[in-house]
Amino acid sequence: MPKFVRTSVFATVIGLGATALAAWLASRNAGQAADTQANSAREATDTQMQMYNQQRKDQTPWRQAGESALNQLVDTNFLGIQTPNPENTRAFSMSDFNKDPGYQFRMAEGQRALEGSASARGSLNSGGTLRALTRYGQDMGAQEYQSAYNRFNNDQANRFNRLAAMAGIGQTANSQLAQSGQNASNNISQNQMAAGNAQSAGQIGQSNAINSGLNSGVNTWQNYQMMNRMFPTTPKTGA
Repeated sequence: MPKFVRTSVFATVIGLGATALAAWLASRNAGQAADTQANSAREATDTQMQMYNQQRKDQTPWRQAGESALNQLVDTNFLGIQTPNPENTRAFSMSDFNKDPGYQFRMAEGQRALEGSASARGSLNSGGTLRALTRYGQDMGAQEYQSAYNRFNNDQANRFNRLAAMAGIGQTANSQLAQSGQNASNNISQNQMAAGNAQSAGQIGQSNAINSGLNSGVNTWQNYQMMNRMFPTTPKTGA
């Protein structure tokens, strides 16, 4: 084989090998770059989930306090339907009046004074003492009813307001947590899209690198064939 042809074959083989190596390196680098981007997106997702879970943990005491207060404000029946707790909405009754600490204290002190005075006079069990005790009880009931009524309603209002405030704290905590969850969901979705795009870009880059290598190889082989046609391998004879 002439020296020129041998050199062309050698150069062609080297060119094809270099093209294949370059294509392989480009494909590998594209794959590695895609993997790096995808791993970074997954790490960002893991970090986002850790932050959200920590926020849930931090908000737990306020959410539980609010839930406990809400359970005291509402009543849940066997169907799971929630209605206002009857204890918070019931009307003032005679039972409440008779149990009122202020009325009980004044009533007991007045009776004790009347009985003590009657006992000192030796008329504890007399009709007059009984009438006096009855009249005192009626007068005290008339005087103290409105005060006991007001105290009852004030106590109910104070209790309701405290529970409502505590339930509001829980509601605020839940709202903040819901917003954090929405933000985490958006960020995680973006990370997942970024990971998918990185993998797709890597696959496209690998495909392009392989196609480019194949095209370069084909062009190199075509150039070799053209050189053979232009410079035949059969040596010429003559002077």
